[in-house]
Amino acid sequence: MFPSLAKVAGGAAIPTTQRFVGFDSDGGSNTTYNFTISGNVDNKNCVIATAARGSSNDTTDSVVIAGQSCSLINDVIGGAVSTDNHLTFWVTDAPVSFSGSTTLSVTFSGNQGRCGACCYELSNEESTTPTDTNGILTGNPQSPSVTVQDGGCVISAATELSSQNASYDWTASDPPILEDFDDNSWGGRTLSGASGDFETGQFVNVVANSSNDSIPFSGSVAML
Repeated sequence: MFPSLAKVAGGAAIPTTQRFVGFDSDGGSNTTYNFTISGNVDNKNCVIATAARGSSNDTTDSVVIAGQSCSLINDVIGGAVSTDNHLTFWVTDAPVSFSGSTTLSVTFSGNQGRCGACCYELSNEESTTPTDTNGILTGNPQSPSVTVQDGGCVISAATELSSQNASYDWTASDPPILEDFDDNSWGGRTLSGASGDFETGQFVNVVANSSNDSIPFSGSVAML
């Protein structure tokens, strides 16, 4: 597979890379959550992961960061115990810029009991359409594994929404993905993220291991 002209400089392919920007959460009950993402992004597209617990009939209707709307790229709904859990991945419809902090708004079709969200920056991407996605609803540990293309990257998130103050351990193939954050400050619920950049295309055997297996679920996107 030959890289596109946009990915070539001096005869060498420019890899797509990701960078974790920030995370925020709210243990309160809302339909729209307005999070503060602390960090700096300079004219880049961003991938957003959100986790919430509400009703099985609810949907995650919109995500807006720094005033820019986003499109849904992976929707993982369900759980080993209940179907009122939501884990979604979104990508900005156009590049965004912010310095210091910005607002990330997540709106649902109905009231949620709690929500968390995180932001990753993309660089040198060919497209904002994932080359592969996966979502796992049952079991622990879970393997939201994906196939990544040459010079691509992987962004993964996992959540446990049963007030168990769970923590996550992440492993993957060589080179590994690395944990970026692991937070359970929003009423004992957990959202954790991990990511990695890959020089060569491969099957990335992502493993997310929760310290509590009540209602864990997880997902991944591969970008190029």
